[in-house]
Amino acid sequence: MESLNDRRIQEHLRQKGIAVTVRTVCYARSLLHIPNYAERNRNGYEGKFLFSGYLPLNRENIIRIPEIPGVYEISAATSVYYRNGKSIVAYLGASKCLRKRLTHYTNGQIKNTALLPIIRESGVNVRYFPTDNYRDCEKRLLLNFKTCFGELPMANVLGGGPHKNQ
Repeated sequence: MESLNDRRIQEHLRQKGIAVTVRTVCYARSLLHIPNYAERNRNGYEGKFLFSGYLPLNRENIIRIPEIPGVYEISAATSVYYRNGKSIVAYLGASKCLRKRLTHYTNGQIKNTALLPIIRESGVNVRYFPTDNYRDCEKRLLLNFKTCFGELPMANVLGGGPHKNQ
C-alpha cells in the first residue's frame, strides 16, 4: 500500500467529486493524528502491515478492538522528537489478546512508568494489526522503528525500566 502525499489525496478526492484544497487535506490529516507523507514513509512499516485506523484510547473504543492476537501502536497527542526525526509513535507492543491488553491501559493497570504519563494525556490514540505471529511482528516493528528514528519508541521498556536504545 502506497503512502499518498496531500496533493495526491486532493487529486483522488477531486476524481470522486470532492473539491478541497491541499491545505484542507493537511488540516484534516492533522486533526486525525495522521503524520505527513514524509513521516509516514519514515515509520519503516507503513504498507507492510495493515493497521486499523487510529482510535482514541478510551473505554468506549475498547469494545471495538477484537479479542485476537496482534501488535499495536500507541501514539502521543503531539510528536515525539527522536535522534533521527519526529514521530507520534510513543509505544509499540504485542499481545495474544489485543482487547484485554488495551483494557489494562484504560484502567490504569500498567507498570510501564514511561508509558503511564502518556496514557493519562488526552488525545492518545491506538491502532492495531491482527496477526498470530505477534511476537515476531513486534520485533520487526521495533527494529524498523529503531533503524528509521535511531532509537526505540520512548515508552518501550525492557525489564521494567527505560530501555537503553542500544
